[in-house]
Amino acid sequence: GGIPAAVLTKEAALAAMGVGAYELHDFVDFSPWFASTLLPALADTADTATPLRRRAALVVARWVGKMGEGDRPPAYDALLTLLDSGDAALQLAAISALQALIDDWGFAEAAFVGVAGRAFHLLASFLRSASELDSQLQAFNLFSIIIDRLQADVAPFAPAILQLLPEVWADADGQPLMRSQVLMALQRLLVAAGPP
Repeated sequence: GGIPAAVLTKEAALAAMGVGAYELHDFVDFSPWFASTLLPALADTADTATPLRRRAALVVARWVGKMGEGDRPPAYDALLTLLDSGDAALQLAAISALQALIDDWGFAEAAFVGVAGRAFHLLASFLRSASELDSQLQAFNLFSIIIDRLQADVAPFAPAILQLLPEVWADADGQPLMRSQVLMALQRLLVAAGPP
């Protein structure tokens, strides 16, 4: 078996597009390329397409500056599907791309709030299953960024988040870096909730 040469060639081409994002910025009409190349690559669930899916997510993270408002909702859906894949490499690529999209000037809360519940649920599942501290920190950092960016719109998700925080705290025994992330998330949640 193995991965077909055509998939590896496409993966290499996407890698080049990711690495050259800055240099190619003015020469690529991103929205049509995103719709015709990246979204289909992200959606391809064939086992042999896994490297292509991972690379497409990483390319999305590198081209965030060119994403139009209409590109973001399908990107959120595709990346959340990767986060739900059960494949750690795909999940970490999705976390990286989602972080780039959400922690960006072009982020609009209204376009994300409809998928926020799914994002919180999938990140919580990933946190429970991840055994590596670095993976947990990446996921929890995204969790905190979402809380911060949604501000008052995070209120409907607060009870579930407040249930998760003590669990993450207990699992992070002996991990001061993770525990500090939990405290920061709690602080962000309290700031977002506003005065009582």
